[in-house]
Amino acid sequence: MKKLFCIESDWEESVKKETSILPLLECIKSVYPDFEYIYRTANTKEELKYCLSKFKKLSQPKNDFNVIVFCGHGKTGKITLGSGKTEVELSLKELAEICEEIDEDLFKNNLVHFDSCSILKTTNKKLNEFTELTGAKAITGFSEDVDFITSYALEMILFEALLHENSIKKALNSVLKKHEDGLCEITHFTQFI
Repeated sequence: MKKLFCIESDWEESVKKETSILPLLECIKSVYPDFEYIYRTANTKEELKYCLSKFKKLSQPKNDFNVIVFCGHGKTGKITLGSGKTEVELSLKELAEICEEIDEDLFKNNLVHFDSCSILKTTNKKLNEFTELTGAKAITGFSEDVDFITSYALEMILFEALLHENSIKKALNSVLKKHEDGLCEITHFTQFI
């Protein structure tokens, strides 16, 4: 993995809860100092567009990134921005169209990982449409509801594999080979290449 770009939406409406993927990223960084990531938050379409524009500016000159992670609540084929009364749901197609507005093939040769429940519980046609519109090399995520800590465990393994393998496909194969009957099955981890 070169670098990881993470966009996270609020998990909880309460400001007292601090559920986030950030501690996981910091943990990996403490074990692997070469692990580089940029973390942003987006709870509205406008904030998402802003973050994706930043991703474009940062990634295009040197093609420094090869993993983009979207974190937040999800449901079948949709990701949620924000929480409570202000939450906005985006289908994979709507997300791809936002990406396309910013740049054709915005995620060219990147892995797009969705840290969201059930978002990949959708058709191959819709996943293929997302990869065609965004240029993503692969999509990973969960096809059922998943426990936060259990998904953390799987993502720690996934990000570590991406650090050590020289291709996205090899990293994904490594995760499946070692954990197909364990964490991959428990979390309903799904990949689309």
